[in-house]
Amino acid sequence: MARGEKRGPDDIESSTSKRRRAAPPPPAERHRRVHF
Repeated sequence: MARGEKRGPDDIESSTSKRRRAAPPPPAERHRRVHF
């Protein structure tokens, strides 16, 4: 159950993470990601 639910949000986050990884995120975003 947890795996299926994680697959949904994980897939979306993976796509966003990969797209953001292409471009270096600003220091403000990097700090926000660590805080989050």
